[in-house]
This record gives sequence, C-alpha cells and structure tokens, in this order.
Amino acid sequence: MVYVNVFDKLGHLDFSQIDDAVVASLDASQQAALSALVEAHQYKQGTAQRLTEAMAASRAALADADEKQKLYIASAPPVDPIEAIRAVQRAQMVANGLIGEDSDFLKPPKKSHPKAAVAGPRLAHEKAQVILAEKRSLVEVARRADVAAEKMLGEAVINLNAVNKGPDQLEVAREFIDRGDQARLARVKDGLPAIEPPAPKKHASALDAQATARGRAGTRNSLQSNVARRVV
Repeated sequence: MVYVNVFDKLGHLDFSQIDDAVVASLDASQQAALSALVEAHQYKQGTAQRLTEAMAASRAALADADEKQKLYIASAPPVDPIEAIRAVQRAQMVANGLIGEDSDFLKPPKKSHPKAAVAGPRLAHEKAQVILAEKRSLVEVARRADVAAEKMLGEAVINLNAVNKGPDQLEVAREFIDRGDQARLARVKDGLPAIEPPAPKKHASALDAQATARGRAGTRNSLQSNVARRVV
C-alpha cells in the first residue's frame, strides 16, 4: 500500500506535493478518502471566508447603528423632568376618572418643535437596528456552518488515516540507513572519501588559530602531566 503525505512540516494540510502519478498509485479506498478530504478542505475554506465576511458586515452595521443612534439622540428634544412628572400625574388622574381627556389641568404646553426633525432620525435609527439584528443572525449562521465544516474536515482526516497507513519506526530507520549508504557509495564512485571530512575552521585572527592549535591541554610549558589532567 502506497503512503501519501497530506501535511506539511507544521502539520497543516498541503496538497501541493500530490500529483496525478501519486494519486494513480493509490488504491480505490485511498483515492476515495483523499477525494473526500479535498472536498471537505475546500468546503471548510469557503465557510471560513463566509464567516469572515459576515463578521465584517456585522461590525460595519454596528458602527452605522451607533452613528444613527447618536443622530437620533441629538435631534430629539430634551425631556423636562417636571413635565414628565406632570404627565404621569395627569395620566393617573384621567385613569381614576378625576379629570377628563379634554381637561387642561396639567396639560403640557404645545411646542413648535417640528415632527420631521425627530421622525427622520428615529426611523433611520430603527432601520439601522433591524439591519444590525439581521447581520448578527447571519454571523451566527456562518459560525455554525464553519463549526460543522471543521467537524467534517476532521472526520475526513480520520478516514484517510485509516486507509493511509504510514511507515513504522523500523521502516523509517531502514530508509534513513539506505539513503546514507547510497550517498557514501556515490562519493566513493566519484573518488572521494566515503564520509565527507569536516570543513576547516575559519579563525578570526592569528591568535585564535594558535589557540586552536594548542588544543585544550595547553601544558607545553606546564609541569603537570597531560595524562593526569585528563584523568582529573
């Protein structure tokens, strides 16, 4: 059974290394699982993009609703607390039958404030609130679809791993040893040592080169034995 790797070094799905020859070498179960994984991955990308767009639209609707609310508050006349108390008292007296609807007692004075100045911003504010609610509902729908797509993608990965058994540790070790043997054999055929010698060290100055040539012992002028120093 041929093993196909669909992940990069970071563990992310990467189908760029899979070509037609690799797909043709797979059996029917592997091809079906790989096709389902590709479709699930594409669907997940689509749901993630739609969720991003829905969240951006929701943020724009929220900003517009805040602006419309500020305009509505600025256009509405300020509420007089005394008039508000009188209106409550008048409503209670009318409800209790103490005065009639046409009575002038505690009746608020007429104002010349135009209704259009309040109606326009109020309608715009209400419309913005409705649009904001719609955008937020679309965000919730997109989020649920993205979660479902994530679950579908995980199931597709599990199904592929079930029919796409990778090499075990022994096979990996054998492959590593074979690559090393082939590389050493190629060097011998080219007239080179089987094992590539280490590159010579480059010293920054002549003093560094002399210090490296002396080695770690550094006992040419020392009365202590090198063997004793190594034992210690």
